Amino acid sequence: MEFDSKYIDQQETTRLLDEEKETSYGGNGTSYDVISKKNALDRSSESARWKSIRVMYLTIFTEAVTYSVILPSIWSYILDIDETATATLLGWANSTQGLFALLAGFICGWTAGRYNCKVPVTVTLIVGLMANILYMCVYIPESHQITALIAARALAGIQAGCITVTRVYISEGTTLKERTQISSNLVIAQLIGYTVGPLLQVAYVPIGETGWTVGKLKINVYTFPAITNLFIIFINLIFVIFVFREIRVPDEPDQHASKPDTDCCTEYQSVGSEGMVHIGISSIDLPLVMFLNAVYCVTIFSFGYNTTIVSPYGMHLLGWSREEAVEKSGIIALSLAILSIFVIAAMGRLLERFKDRVFLAIGIIMMIMCTTLAIPMGPGVPPRPDINMTTNSSDDGQGGCPWTYSWCDTTPSIAVAQYIVSLSVLGFGYPILQAITYIIYCKTLGPNQQGLFLGIFGAMGNTGRVVGPLLGTFIYTEFGVQWAEGCLLALLTIVATGVFPFYKRMVPYTVYQKKCIS
Repeated sequence: MEFDSKYIDQQETTRLLDEEKETSYGGNGTSYDVISKKNALDRSSESARWKSIRVMYLTIFTEAVTYSVILPSIWSYILDIDETATATLLGWANSTQGLFALLAGFICGWTAGRYNCKVPVTVTLIVGLMANILYMCVYIPESHQITALIAARALAGIQAGCITVTRVYISEGTTLKERTQISSNLVIAQLIGYTVGPLLQVAYVPIGETGWTVGKLKINVYTFPAITNLFIIFINLIFVIFVFREIRVPDEPDQHASKPDTDCCTEYQSVGSEGMVHIGISSIDLPLVMFLNAVYCVTIFSFGYNTTIVSPYGMHLLGWSREEAVEKSGIIALSLAILSIFVIAAMGRLLERFKDRVFLAIGIIMMIMCTTLAIPMGPGVPPRPDINMTTNSSDDGQGGCPWTYSWCDTTPSIAVAQYIVSLSVLGFGYPILQAITYIIYCKTLGPNQQGLFLGIFGAMGNTGRVVGPLLGTFIYTEFGVQWAEGCLLALLTIVATGVFPFYKRMVPYTVYQKKCIS
């Protein structure tokens, strides 16, 4: 019997999910000797399924590490290559990564749902190896170094397509009862990666900008993280190739039961030749699905902007030097990731007592609070860098709001305590909103809609990852931090108003269908 196919036979699936069941019958009536062999294979497949789930944990952990270890130092890396660069170029670098992650996420999600998960995960990890090789070689060409850096971020975006594949497999390889906890574990694995990445970056700070050279290759605080990424991705690739097996199960053991007699949803469901239930798109709550996509997009938009702007924000409003920006940005990212792990762990326990939608509302409120607190309110004005009288220019690397930014004259400074509180609220609000939106979204979909719709879900998140840094840094550079934070606050408020009409509709697919039938 083949278990690595798109779906498991319905009888094998039933045995897999119900360990107390003593007998199982094949589609054409098999003897008890054969049934005994099939039961042994079921136990083997159950073990393989959990190993595969853990490989998905490792995969999303790897992507998080390779992304977060680069993020704190990329702004200083750009300035080291081109001292005339502005925050807008930083936005382009991060948005390029998000744009390619958008395309890769959609393609990988569709491929994983339509065919299999192993191929897209393998391809994205191989591209991730290429991305980090290029990133560490940016110093080698004498010209077009910024182009090479942005190209490396584009390849890193393709690697991020593996996030969608992990979500597809977790959704289709788990039962509805298992899904909330395993989805939370997937988010925790990602957050642990976001913890390890900045921790590694802080550990690399003593290497400094000078570092050392190997031939034409320059190894310093900016390029050494890429070497770490190569090692981690290679280990992940070995596990995907040799350990991962694709075993999918229905939401419930009796999912292959007869079709309900109802006219409220056309194309309700049908049973395919493999015994799995195929659900029509019109049987799900499409307006709710669209709203959750919008929530996720805005969530990633907000997070993408906030994480991109940490270094420029600290240098311009708090007077950090370039070296301080690398170190303190890494510490901030590390602290937020550690806080997020505890938040998700606590939320996993609280979800047993409270409904999912409660946490979605709490997450949106906290994101609004975070953005409000990030608006500078004084006292005083931002510091300015010293002017070199010889060149009649300032060194942007020394810290202070650049003289080329006219908005610095009218923008108040921000108290360090206020900024810390803002980041702390972000550390609570973002992981809650990101995780709970994903959990509710998966529960809202039918059993066989996961691949396509999670591809769209990932694409919407990556749209936020593209637009957030790009639009946010543009507004920040041209009009100032108050306008940037104000626009983000307005966007979050608009999303918050959408919670009211959809609040009671945020229920699992099976509950929605029961309401539809009644």
